[in-house]
Order: sequence, then structure tokens, then C-alpha cells
Amino acid sequence: VFCSGHDFADFSGRTEEQQREVLAACAEVNMLLERVPQTTLAAVNGLATAGGCQLVASCDLVFASSSGGRFCLPGARSGGFCHTPAVGLGGRVSPRKVFELAMLADEVDAAEAERIGLCNKAVAGGREELEKEVDAVARRLCQRFGPQMAIGKQVLYRQLRASSPEEKYSIATSAMVDMFNSTAYAKTMREFLEKKDKKPARL
Repeated sequence: VFCSGHDFADFSGRTEEQQREVLAACAEVNMLLERVPQTTLAAVNGLATAGGCQLVASCDLVFASSSGGRFCLPGARSGGFCHTPAVGLGGRVSPRKVFELAMLADEVDAAEAERIGLCNKAVAGGREELEKEVDAVARRLCQRFGPQMAIGKQVLYRQLRASSPEEKYSIATSAMVDMFNSTAYAKTMREFLEKKDKKPARL
């Protein structure tokens, strides 16, 4: 099991206020995964169910092993419903697919999760192959991490949630202008142009 989601002991026999506090804490954790400047990764080699599936969906990048990665919103099986877990999935897969997963409570494997956009890649093999893949991705991200990558993550989410192409381009254009006028990137552009000018002319 990657993560089995909520513990019913946190809700059974508790007051409504206590139940809301638990759900608020879970929501905060999921939203924090988007707010942190670093790219968040999930390596799934087991069942990610209910709140566990929500946790996966809240990460920036998701990789799952073909032999063990599985995903499910199981609430409907017991006469309930995965209300808050569905929020996390809503930002990653189509509305129709969220509806299907929540209503039918079917389990999907890594290949299907990749097909519907819940995971970035279904990695052939098991835990060893998955860890190798995720470690390589993490190393690449660390090598490239800097202020613009951190800003880029937040701007990307903002423009993806914007309601119109005009608003999306407005958000992205402002970010581009800020980047071009930052000290570090202005230096990068000058160095690139100087290097380009030094290249010998082709005959």
C-alpha cells in the first residue's frame, strides 16, 4: 500500500468540529504540495486509495510501477463517497473521468493512470526500476532548480487555472517580462548572445 487515506478512527465518534479539523489539515497538506517551490514527486509502488490517491494527485510529478502501482476512489463501494479526494483528482484528469472513478470506485493500474493523466509515467518493472527512474528525474530537477524554476511552477498553475486564453497569456507574459529583467537571466541572455556572436561564419 502506498497510502490508504483517512483513518476512520479520526472521524468515528468525533464531533463535527473535530472532523472538520482533520479534513482541513489534510487539505492543507495537499495544497502545500503545490505551494512549495520545489517540484514534488510521488513514486507509487502500491495501492493509492481515497486520501492516498488525493495525495498522489496533488504532487507535481507522479511515477508508478507497472507491477504495483494502483489507484482508487473506493468510497462508493461502502455507500459513501470520496468527496475531498475527488478535489485532488479534479485538477489532473477530465471531469468525466473523475466522475467515473468516484461513482464506480474501480481500481486502475499504472498504465491506465498514465493514459488518463493521473500519473506521468508507468515504469516497467517493480520497486527497483521505479526508484531508479524517480531518482534520475529528481537529480535532473535538482541540477536545474533555481528562482525561475520555482516561479515557473507557481505561474504554470496560475495560468492553467485561468478562465480564458487572454488571462492565461497575461499571467505568462508578466512572468516572462519579470524573468527577462531579472539580474541573473539578463546575464544569461547576454552570455548567450556573446557566445553566438563569436561563432565563425559558415561558408
